[in-house]
Amino acid sequence: MSKCRVLCLHGYRQDALKLRGRIAALRRTFKSSVEFVCLDAPFEVPYEPTTEEHANSGETGENVKQLKWCDFKRDEETGEFLLERVEESLEYIASFVKTEGPFDGIFGFSQGGSMASMIMQRQLSTVDSPFSFRFAIFVSAGAIGDPKYISDQKVDLPSLHIIGETDAVVGNDRSRKLMDIFVNPTLLMHPGGHYIPTNKEPKDAFRAFFKELRDAEVAE
Repeated sequence: MSKCRVLCLHGYRQDALKLRGRIAALRRTFKSSVEFVCLDAPFEVPYEPTTEEHANSGETGENVKQLKWCDFKRDEETGEFLLERVEESLEYIASFVKTEGPFDGIFGFSQGGSMASMIMQRQLSTVDSPFSFRFAIFVSAGAIGDPKYISDQKVDLPSLHIIGETDAVVGNDRSRKLMDIFVNPTLLMHPGGHYIPTNKEPKDAFRAFFKELRDAEVAE
Protein backbone atom coordinates (compact mmCIF):
# COMPACT_ATOMS: atom_id res chain seq x y z
CA MET A 1 0.00 0.00 0.00
CA SER A 2 1.40 3.43 -0.94
CA LYS A 3 2.08 6.10 1.64
CA CYS A 4 -0.73 8.36 2.74
CA ARG A 5 0.11 11.94 1.69
CA VAL A 6 -0.98 14.82 3.91
CA LEU A 7 -0.77 18.50 2.95
CA CYS A 8 0.14 20.56 6.03
CA LEU A 9 -0.75 24.23 6.55
CA HIS A 10 1.13 26.12 9.26
CA GLY A 11 -0.12 28.81 11.61
CA TYR A 12 0.09 32.60 11.57
CA ARG A 13 3.67 33.97 11.69
CA GLN A 14 5.08 30.52 10.94
CA ASP A 15 6.37 28.84 7.78
CA ALA A 16 6.70 25.34 6.35
CA LEU A 17 10.14 24.80 7.89
CA LYS A 18 8.94 25.67 11.37
CA LEU A 19 5.92 23.38 11.01
CA ARG A 20 8.15 20.53 9.86
CA GLY A 21 10.12 20.96 13.05
CA ARG A 22 7.04 21.00 15.22
CA ILE A 23 5.71 17.77 13.73
CA ALA A 24 9.13 16.09 13.57
CA ALA A 25 8.11 13.48 16.14
CA LEU A 26 5.01 12.62 14.11
CA ARG A 27 7.03 12.41 10.89
CA ARG A 28 9.44 9.98 12.55
CA THR A 29 6.67 7.87 14.06
CA PHE A 30 4.77 7.48 10.78
CA LYS A 31 7.66 7.70 8.31
CA SER A 32 6.87 4.33 6.74
CA SER A 33 3.18 5.02 6.15
CA VAL A 34 2.52 8.79 6.02
CA GLU A 35 4.21 11.62 4.14
CA PHE A 36 3.61 15.07 5.65
CA VAL A 37 4.15 17.80 3.03
CA CYS A 38 4.40 21.31 4.52
CA LEU A 39 3.54 24.34 2.39
CA ASP A 40 4.59 27.97 2.92
CA ALA A 41 1.71 30.46 3.06
CA PRO A 42 1.77 33.02 0.22
CA PHE A 43 1.82 36.26 2.22
CA GLU A 44 4.59 37.68 4.38
CA VAL A 45 4.13 39.36 7.77
CA PRO A 46 6.53 42.06 9.05
CA TYR A 47 8.83 40.22 11.43
CA GLU A 48 8.09 40.30 15.17
CA PRO A 49 9.40 37.95 17.89
CA THR A 50 6.42 35.88 19.00
CA THR A 51 7.86 35.03 22.43
CA GLU A 52 10.56 36.35 24.75
CA GLU A 53 12.58 33.26 23.81
CA HIS A 54 12.45 34.25 20.14
CA ALA A 55 13.42 37.83 21.00
CA ASN A 56 16.61 36.53 22.63
CA SER A 57 17.38 33.83 20.05
CA GLY A 58 19.06 35.90 17.36
CA GLU A 59 16.14 35.43 14.96
CA THR A 60 15.61 38.38 12.64
CA GLY A 61 13.47 39.22 9.66
CA GLU A 62 16.51 38.52 7.51
CA ASN A 63 16.88 34.88 8.52
CA VAL A 64 13.35 33.88 9.53
CA LYS A 65 10.16 34.04 7.46
CA GLN A 66 6.86 34.87 9.12
CA LEU A 67 3.93 34.12 6.85
CA LYS A 68 0.13 34.20 6.81
CA TRP A 69 -2.67 32.61 4.80
CA CYS A 70 -4.85 35.74 4.77
CA ASP A 71 -5.27 39.23 6.18
CA PHE A 72 -7.69 39.79 9.03
CA LYS A 73 -9.10 42.55 11.18
CA ARG A 74 -11.51 42.41 14.10
CA ASP A 75 -15.04 43.73 13.61
CA GLU A 76 -15.60 46.20 16.46
CA GLU A 77 -19.31 45.38 16.69
CA THR A 78 -19.27 41.58 16.53
CA GLY A 79 -15.72 40.82 17.68
CA GLU A 80 -15.33 38.43 14.75
CA PHE A 81 -12.32 38.49 12.45
CA LEU A 82 -13.06 39.74 8.91
CA LEU A 83 -10.84 38.10 6.29
CA GLU A 84 -9.19 39.41 3.14
CA ARG A 85 -7.10 37.80 0.35
CA VAL A 86 -8.68 34.43 1.08
CA GLU A 87 -9.42 33.70 -2.59
CA GLU A 88 -5.78 34.40 -3.53
CA SER A 89 -4.65 31.96 -0.88
CA LEU A 90 -7.09 29.26 -2.00
CA GLU A 91 -5.90 29.64 -5.61
CA TYR A 92 -2.30 29.38 -4.43
CA ILE A 93 -3.03 26.17 -2.49
CA ALA A 94 -4.97 24.76 -5.45
CA SER A 95 -2.01 25.42 -7.75
CA PHE A 96 0.31 23.58 -5.36
CA VAL A 97 -2.07 20.63 -5.12
CA LYS A 98 -2.29 20.47 -8.91
CA THR A 99 1.50 20.36 -9.37
CA GLU A 100 2.55 18.41 -6.26
CA GLY A 101 -0.50 16.24 -5.56
CA PRO A 102 -2.44 14.17 -5.23
CA PHE A 103 -2.91 14.39 -1.47
CA ASP A 104 -5.09 12.12 0.64
CA GLY A 105 -5.67 14.51 3.52
CA ILE A 106 -5.05 17.96 4.89
CA PHE A 107 -3.57 19.03 8.24
CA GLY A 108 -3.98 22.54 9.61
CA PHE A 109 -2.56 24.24 12.69
CA SER A 110 -4.20 27.45 13.97
CA GLN A 111 -4.81 29.79 10.99
CA GLY A 112 -3.83 26.95 8.67
CA GLY A 113 -6.61 24.88 10.22
CA SER A 114 -9.17 27.58 9.52
CA MET A 115 -8.09 27.57 5.87
CA ALA A 116 -8.28 23.78 5.79
CA SER A 117 -11.85 23.83 7.13
CA MET A 118 -12.87 26.20 4.35
CA ILE A 119 -11.23 23.95 1.77
CA MET A 120 -13.06 20.88 3.09
CA GLN A 121 -16.42 22.63 2.79
CA ARG A 122 -15.73 24.11 -0.62
CA GLN A 123 -14.58 20.87 -2.20
CA LEU A 124 -18.03 19.41 -1.52
CA SER A 125 -20.06 22.45 -2.57
CA THR A 126 -18.05 23.66 -5.58
CA VAL A 127 -18.41 22.14 -9.04
CA ASP A 128 -15.04 21.06 -10.46
CA SER A 129 -13.25 21.78 -7.17
CA PRO A 130 -9.45 21.40 -7.43
CA PHE A 131 -9.50 19.71 -4.02
CA SER A 132 -10.35 16.09 -3.25
CA PHE A 133 -9.12 15.50 0.30
CA ARG A 134 -10.51 12.39 1.98
CA PHE A 135 -9.88 13.51 5.57
CA ALA A 136 -8.72 16.45 7.68
CA ILE A 137 -6.72 16.97 10.88
CA PHE A 138 -7.02 20.16 12.92
CA VAL A 139 -4.81 21.30 15.80
CA SER A 140 -5.64 24.45 17.79
CA ALA A 141 -7.84 25.57 14.90
CA GLY A 142 -10.97 27.69 15.11
CA ALA A 143 -14.07 28.14 13.01
CA ILE A 144 -14.24 30.97 10.47
CA GLY A 145 -16.21 33.91 11.88
CA ASP A 146 -16.40 36.15 8.82
CA PRO A 147 -20.00 36.03 7.46
CA LYS A 148 -18.65 36.09 3.88
CA TYR A 149 -17.02 32.70 4.40
CA ILE A 150 -19.39 30.94 6.79
CA SER A 151 -21.06 27.96 5.14
CA ASP A 152 -23.80 25.58 6.23
CA GLN A 153 -22.14 22.80 4.21
CA LYS A 154 -21.69 19.71 6.42
CA VAL A 155 -18.65 17.57 5.69
CA ASP A 156 -19.23 13.82 5.90
CA LEU A 157 -15.55 12.88 5.86
CA PRO A 158 -13.24 11.73 8.69
CA SER A 159 -11.74 14.48 10.82
CA LEU A 160 -9.46 14.54 13.86
CA HIS A 161 -9.57 17.60 16.13
CA ILE A 162 -6.85 18.20 18.73
CA ILE A 163 -7.66 20.96 21.20
CA GLY A 164 -5.60 22.33 24.09
CA GLU A 165 -7.67 22.85 27.22
CA THR A 166 -5.69 26.00 28.07
CA ASP A 167 -5.40 27.39 24.53
CA ALA A 168 -5.63 31.16 25.00
CA VAL A 169 -5.07 31.98 21.31
CA VAL A 170 -7.91 29.96 19.81
CA GLY A 171 -10.60 29.44 22.41
CA ASN A 172 -12.13 26.00 22.90
CA ASP A 173 -15.53 27.34 21.85
CA ARG A 174 -14.16 28.30 18.41
CA SER A 175 -12.45 24.91 18.04
CA ARG A 176 -15.66 23.09 18.94
CA LYS A 177 -17.59 25.26 16.50
CA LEU A 178 -15.20 24.09 13.78
CA MET A 179 -15.94 20.49 14.80
CA ASP A 180 -19.63 21.13 14.14
CA ILE A 181 -18.84 21.42 10.42
CA PHE A 182 -18.18 17.66 10.37
CA VAL A 183 -20.77 14.91 10.60
CA ASN A 184 -18.74 12.58 12.83
CA PRO A 185 -15.61 14.31 14.17
CA THR A 186 -13.01 12.64 16.41
CA LEU A 187 -11.82 14.75 19.35
CA LEU A 188 -8.67 14.65 21.47
CA MET A 189 -8.36 17.16 24.30
CA HIS A 190 -4.92 17.69 25.83
CA PRO A 191 -4.04 19.66 28.98
CA GLY A 192 -1.74 22.13 27.19
CA GLY A 193 -2.22 25.30 25.20
CA HIS A 194 -1.66 26.56 21.65
CA TYR A 195 0.78 24.05 20.21
CA ILE A 196 1.01 20.69 18.44
CA PRO A 197 1.34 17.97 21.10
CA THR A 198 3.48 14.99 20.10
CA ASN A 199 3.62 12.93 23.28
CA LYS A 200 2.17 9.42 23.63
CA GLU A 201 -1.55 10.23 23.79
CA PRO A 202 -1.64 12.39 20.64
CA LYS A 203 0.54 9.86 18.78
CA ASP A 204 -1.91 7.13 19.78
CA ALA A 205 -4.79 9.29 18.50
CA PHE A 206 -3.02 9.80 15.16
CA ARG A 207 -2.24 6.08 14.97
CA ALA A 208 -5.87 5.09 15.60
CA PHE A 209 -7.12 7.69 13.11
CA PHE A 210 -4.78 6.54 10.33
CA LYS A 211 -5.66 2.90 11.06
CA GLU A 212 -9.37 3.64 10.64
CA LEU A 213 -8.62 5.34 7.32
CA ARG A 214 -6.59 2.35 6.10
CA ASP A 215 -9.24 -0.12 7.25
CA ALA A 216 -11.93 1.86 5.42
CA GLU A 217 -9.80 1.95 2.28
CA VAL A 218 -9.29 -1.82 2.39
CA ALA A 219 -13.02 -2.36 2.93
CA GLU A 220 -13.76 -0.40 -0.24
